[in-house]
Amino acid sequence: MKNLILIAAPGAGKGTLSKDLLEKYNYVHISTGDLLREQVAKGDELGKKINEMQTAGKLVTPEIVYSVLENKLNDPACDNGYILDGFPRNLEQAKEYDKILEKSGRDLGMVILIDIPKEMLVKRITGRYMCKDCGAIYNIYSEEMAPKKPNEGLDKPDDAGWYVAVVRVNCETRIADSIRINLNHNHVWFDYWIPKVKVAYIDKRSNKRRMKEKLFLSTFIFCNVSPRQLDNIRFRSDVYKMLTMPGQRKIYQIPDQVIANYRYFVENDEEPVTAAPIPLKKGIKVRVTAGSMKGVEAYVQSYNGKKAVIGSEIKYISGATLTISRNLLEVVEED
Repeated sequence: MKNLILIAAPGAGKGTLSKDLLEKYNYVHISTGDLLREQVAKGDELGKKINEMQTAGKLVTPEIVYSVLENKLNDPACDNGYILDGFPRNLEQAKEYDKILEKSGRDLGMVILIDIPKEMLVKRITGRYMCKDCGAIYNIYSEEMAPKKPNEGLDKPDDAGWYVAVVRVNCETRIADSIRINLNHNHVWFDYWIPKVKVAYIDKRSNKRRMKEKLFLSTFIFCNVSPRQLDNIRFRSDVYKMLTMPGQRKIYQIPDQVIANYRYFVENDEEPVTAAPIPLKKGIKVRVTAGSMKGVEAYVQSYNGKKAVIGSEIKYISGATLTISRNLLEVVEED
């Protein structure tokens, strides 16, 4: 197997080509930067010396770089071939590399120059950006590389249901977007809902009343996905767990109608809503007869003769309550 050195300007695609070659031919990837970090991690005398230089903001001497590179080339793992990344960078290093090859008994192999027009290099570099959620790299000048809209070209599976992923607080949207991007990339349909409410506040600068969104339930991502894809969510490093039924290992699937009713409560624009602990106190079942929540059913939590506190719940997770006029309610059934 040929040893390879790839020479290219930034943006020429050296990294992409290296990755493809490593996967296809099982090459060893050698980066002088990685070799120095590995040496520091060993904690031996040479590693301590490198660490002292880097801590002091100094460049590691060429002699040390040559030494760790020579040690790596003597590793039997390189017998199958390797790709040298970031070295040599100049004529002096190239001459020294010849000496290292002679000592290690290895051949130069092949040097590949990736020659890309300057105009294309500029476009690739200036148009490159990275997804802050999943780390995927895109380019605004390439339709093929541009990120697609959520679920674009994908059909919702017939068995899609609602499940709850528990994640780190204040990371709900970032993680949910990352899950969607990764699943969509593998041609899997995925949707999600993160409960948020609009709250009023007074802008200190203008002294005006403004509205902003606030998380209603922290750490929860309501995932609408096929149960066949649950393992691709729950085994992610940024997902703590999928919500299960109490005392069971089975992942809890929330009925569509329960989610719909709960969303009516949380997203209504007429009455303020608050999170309530579960289980909700059972009472009279009522139906809203007018307004944006017309048709929504809930249970009465309390009643003062004029207004009632009614609530909806998602079992094992949370309840939502709001206060509404008695004139807007009709009794559906009594417990």
